[in-house]
Amino acid sequence: MLAYAIKSAIFLSMMYIPYMLMLRKESFFHFNRILLVCIMLLSLILPLCDFHALSIENNPIQHGMIVIGTPTAVVESANNVTTIEEINWFAVAFYVYIIGMAATFIWKMVQLAVLYGTIRNGVLWKDEQYGTTTYCHAQDIAPFSWLNTIVISEDDYNKNATEILRHEMGHIEHHHSYDIILVNIVQTIQWWNPLAWIIASSLRDVHEYEADDAVLTSGVNIRQYQTLLIRKAIANTNYAFANSFNHSLLKKRITMMDRAKSNPWMRTKALLLIPVSAIALSAFATPDLNVLAEKVMETNEKIIRIRKTLAYLQTLRIPPYEIARILAERKEREKKYAEEIRETIKLNSGKVSQAYNVVEEEKQAYDVVEEMPKFPGGMQALIQYLTKTIKYPEESEAKGEQGRVVCTFVVEADGKVSNTMIAKGVAPALDKEAERVVSSMPNWIPGKQNGQNVRVNYTLPITFVVN
Repeated sequence: MLAYAIKSAIFLSMMYIPYMLMLRKESFFHFNRILLVCIMLLSLILPLCDFHALSIENNPIQHGMIVIGTPTAVVESANNVTTIEEINWFAVAFYVYIIGMAATFIWKMVQLAVLYGTIRNGVLWKDEQYGTTTYCHAQDIAPFSWLNTIVISEDDYNKNATEILRHEMGHIEHHHSYDIILVNIVQTIQWWNPLAWIIASSLRDVHEYEADDAVLTSGVNIRQYQTLLIRKAIANTNYAFANSFNHSLLKKRITMMDRAKSNPWMRTKALLLIPVSAIALSAFATPDLNVLAEKVMETNEKIIRIRKTLAYLQTLRIPPYEIARILAERKEREKKYAEEIRETIKLNSGKVSQAYNVVEEEKQAYDVVEEMPKFPGGMQALIQYLTKTIKYPEESEAKGEQGRVVCTFVVEADGKVSNTMIAKGVAPALDKEAERVVSSMPNWIPGKQNGQNVRVNYTLPITFVVN
């Protein structure tokens, strides 16, 4: 939901800004109104669509694993118990968004309830004609309309009924209330986007221009109507959903009445919205971005679990060296998060960090050391061991398969043989036999560097010959 709201806000902003710069002062009101409605509708619909053809890159995005973590403070108390604090900013942002959207929705529902209460309360009389209901109120209330309803005070009805009712009928005939419902939906979804509120102001201005134009085209004298607007300017209405007779700034409305009609060719400026929309679509054309966002969320959760594991191990008073061994093993299983694990250790505990570095050094395998590892009894003993242990595969012997198989392995710091691999093979059966024999070798005399036993990479060629 949060990703949808962000995309919707970006679409709205990219399409509305060109309108503000080029079209908002033009006098083709109906065209501008349709344009604003389309911008809002597209901002709600396009984020739900998937346009692969518009993707900026034809090839799939190569995902890097983006780790979003927060600096974590690990504090050792007097009894040496470690505490850890974690914040999942994705969850925080999501909940803040949901709370804001819910608050905006409730606020708008309250405004709507107040609007309906105002329409019904204090009514002197009502008149229903041509599908429109007019409510006349005793109190001094600014005229407004909503859906097929007009509200007017008794004083306004007696003095200026023609102009005011024609203005409000202009709102009803153009179905402006449905535009207001749409803009309120956009504001609820994008409550944090300033342009979602600014576009509402632009839309209401266009509504007033259209309603004013309806009054003037009905034959009302323009100066008489402008005088009425000036006289009523001090009144106002606070109903967010209503179309108010006094809504827009007076100067803007009078200026628009006196302005000459814009050249119809000026509408072509709206074509600029097409490439702008295409650019916005290309940015969100591939679902890989959504997949990447999910990967980020998943990675963030794993990082948090790693940090909590470290904190938990420290609370158990496990020696730093053992903690480092556990984390080093976990690094092997979760290589994608190796650097984050390392940084987490450094941030959280100096002792564990030092022990972890020792473990890492132990896990490092050298190619050449001061004292290379040796098979017990030397090279002659190794040749004897291989001669006695190797069993020439019958299938290879029958096929006449022979050659040199090159095996690589690691002689651990304790002399054990690990990580046996075939660097260069001859035939599957021969390769398998060579790997079996090397893996089953007894412990070697470990290699040494600076007087310390270390891990050493070792290469052993084994030659198979058919007699």
